[in-house]
Amino acid sequence: MLMAPWKFAERYNGVVRVLPILQPAKKVATMRVLSFARRLTASLLACCGAMGLPSMLIAEQPCNCYPAPAMAAGGFAEGAPVPGSDVVAPPAVIIEQHPCVYKPYDVDPCYDMRCHLYPGSPPSWFYVQADYAPLFRDTARDVAFQSLDQEGPIVLGTQTLDMEFQGGLRLLVGGRVNEIYRVETMFQGFQHWADTDTARDFSPNDFGSEGNLFSPFSGFGNPDLNFDNGPAGIVGLDFNNSARLSLQTSYDSVESNVLVDIPRYRNLESAVSLGLRYTTIGEELTYATASAAPAAVGAGVLLENAVENDMLGLQLGYRARLLVEQRMWLDFDLRGAIYHNDIEHRLRYEQTQGAAIVGAFADTAEAEKTTFGGDLSLVMHYLVTPNFAVRLGYQALWFDSLALAAENVIPDGVRVTTPAGGPNTLVFQPLEIDHSGEVVYHGPVAGFVATW
Repeated sequence: MLMAPWKFAERYNGVVRVLPILQPAKKVATMRVLSFARRLTASLLACCGAMGLPSMLIAEQPCNCYPAPAMAAGGFAEGAPVPGSDVVAPPAVIIEQHPCVYKPYDVDPCYDMRCHLYPGSPPSWFYVQADYAPLFRDTARDVAFQSLDQEGPIVLGTQTLDMEFQGGLRLLVGGRVNEIYRVETMFQGFQHWADTDTARDFSPNDFGSEGNLFSPFSGFGNPDLNFDNGPAGIVGLDFNNSARLSLQTSYDSVESNVLVDIPRYRNLESAVSLGLRYTTIGEELTYATASAAPAAVGAGVLLENAVENDMLGLQLGYRARLLVEQRMWLDFDLRGAIYHNDIEHRLRYEQTQGAAIVGAFADTAEAEKTTFGGDLSLVMHYLVTPNFAVRLGYQALWFDSLALAAENVIPDGVRVTTPAGGPNTLVFQPLEIDHSGEVVYHGPVAGFVATW
């Protein structure tokens, strides 16, 4: 008569034992196959279950399982006949109660699953990551360029430009130096934003022409805000019937980091990093207006402004990897950098009345400033094969103490001159750079990582 086919794992003297008991002789072959499968499963579970980890968290080598020379009271010695049967008990399996020792290179993105599927496989030492990473550009301050009527609503400015998601790439190549250290190089860029906006107004003004768009050079028609406390509106600069604002900006960055892996704690892997980062942020702004005043001749303004931020800095970072389930994990990256920023500012101004140029100015300024930057990302990975995973997440980058084109349009020292009988013009002093700008880039990332 058949007895219960299996007695599952029991704890005895700090160990787990898996031991088949009575089966008919004709079932020996089947029992031994099942015994092997259960011993293997118990080995994997003991290695990870003691810490409450997902089953993928298997160490570099399988857990240390070895035959027991003899079982404690109530068990059966290896090779001894099972009481009441001529069946010989197969070797009992003793599984270590403590989890296996993890090594730092378990941080490799595909290594854990590879070990789970193929315990004898070596760890990966080289990996490549590629992401499509569109970014949205946002600044801390909006700059106005035209108001409708004297001190009226702003109808043209940086807030009316569309600087939403623009496509870009993020590429990373990494390799392991040894079981502790890794080196990674990453490029992110090909991000370029460009937009143009135009404002028009043909309402009658006080000078017998059409147009009541006011410029920032007169404080938008506020006599207390314009540069020389002059009239509420300045002919030649205000009373425009059309105004155009164009902005082009770009972002590129390359960095190289050394990562030091931190020993795993439960299902959390982490590393700290130190490296160098080079970032360029360039901007070009064009501002143009047209006015029918003064009557019969009209007036116009063209201003072109460009700034370039070339930044080289030292970067510190922290990376955490949280294993969620057998094929899925979350990566969290946080990095901060302090840059030496070489800034170049170029401005060209031209004012016309009729066909004549009545005012012109061009100058270049350079400065060396300190800029701060940081970025963070949260990305979900899903392992497709032991060597390939897909990624989906979100990232944000932040920079402080930048020179931005829109915030350097009206340099310190500019004044409006109103000579008797002559046109109103702008008089500039040598350029000074405003480097108080703040900008944030953020957007989704989607791509893959492959390891060898």
